[in-house]
Amino acid sequence: MTNSRVVACHYSFLHENLLDMNHQFLHRGVVGRIQPHLLDYQTGPGHVAARYQFTHAGGRNSPGAALLASGAGRGAAHVVTIRTGYPYQTLTLTAGEEGPAAFSLWAAYVPQDAAQRTSHAYGLLMIARPPVPGALWLAWPFIRRFTERVFAEDRIAVEAEQRAWDEQGRDRNHEVFPLILDLRDMLRSNGVPIRPDPACSATCSPAY
Repeated sequence: MTNSRVVACHYSFLHENLLDMNHQFLHRGVVGRIQPHLLDYQTGPGHVAARYQFTHAGGRNSPGAALLASGAGRGAAHVVTIRTGYPYQTLTLTAGEEGPAAFSLWAAYVPQDAAQRTSHAYGLLMIARPPVPGALWLAWPFIRRFTERVFAEDRIAVEAEQRAWDEQGRDRNHEVFPLILDLRDMLRSNGVPIRPDPACSATCSPAY
């Protein structure tokens, strides 16, 4: 399943959104109450990777979400691994620590304007084929609807973060999560900075 969307924010907000799974409460309407627990994370000169264990704490799970994760089974806890290997990002859901992957997501975020205020998000979602022939094609519309709803909620969040940055002229959000602080350092070290424009106001600053 492929996706191609334009989002009104700097690409760094998109990297943060996927890597920080503490925002899952925003999706409680489609996945129920998910409790993410950070198992560990690793950093390097060009990458940051984190592993979370997901626990379903109640609430209604949408059919699309259930079908997407069905390849991981119901016995073992679901482990989600997210990796930003600049400039790409991947997410994989497995059953337990070393179980089979139910699905994998590959994403890239490309700035669309000189001020890097708009990004084109490209995604490729690869889903494990169930043992029942044709089952995946029957589930496809439900999975597509689920992914569209989740992305729509994420878009609201990241575009609001960009507007807050523009209105305040800098980042006034005091981030304390070490994982995200390391991600920001890695993106600063590897990303291409915005060239200063004499005609530009303070709002032309990059996200960091």
